[in-house]
Amino acid sequence: NSFTGSIPSTITQLTQIMALLVSDNSLTGSIPSLSGGASILLYDNNSFTGAVPSALCSLSNLRDLYFANNPLTCYEDCLSSVRTLESGSIKMCSEIPQYPTVSPTSAPSVPTVIPSASPSAPSVEPTVIPSAPSMPPTLHPTPVPTTARPSQAPIDSIVAGKWTEDDTVGLAVGITFACLIGCICVGGVFVLFYVHGKKGSSGGQQPPTGEQPPTGEQQPLMSTDVYG
Repeated sequence: NSFTGSIPSTITQLTQIMALLVSDNSLTGSIPSLSGGASILLYDNNSFTGAVPSALCSLSNLRDLYFANNPLTCYEDCLSSVRTLESGSIKMCSEIPQYPTVSPTSAPSVPTVIPSASPSAPSVEPTVIPSAPSMPPTLHPTPVPTTARPSQAPIDSIVAGKWTEDDTVGLAVGITFACLIGCICVGGVFVLFYVHGKKGSSGGQQPPTGEQPPTGEQQPLMSTDVYG
């Protein structure tokens, strides 16, 4: 079913009810206090609130009582003797600690003191701090790049008379190389003169006119003896 609302209070006047089955609905309010010979009461899976009424303990024929899954606070201890009791997570009222209700006492009134207006503070004139005079910007001269001159350390050392070991070795190598070149040139000239003189002495000699060459030797044929 899908009943909503609360169970009418006039149901308590029905004394001949044997069973009341209202499970799985959306009923609200409190569980009614039935009387008579009811034996089966099913209120589970609804939205009943408050405590399970203690009047149900007077139902002598009550055997099955279901009220689980409801936002109920508690149920009386006498209902625990029912043969089938389905309470779910709802506890007995005796298991819930009872705290004394303390009525709040009125606190003594505290007089409200409104402070008087404070005297006006003397006005303070603002102090004017003169700003520092602005300084002219500092001009930094731009360096002019200079052209690097070639090093004259060897010449300066010679002029200043600072002769080093490296200078001595360089001079000796230069003189040796110059002497070697000179010797090669002189030797070449001497060889040329020697070869030229050798050719002149061997090719320029002619036998005298009217003389015959020695016997056994054949006079060479000269180009001047051949006539056309």
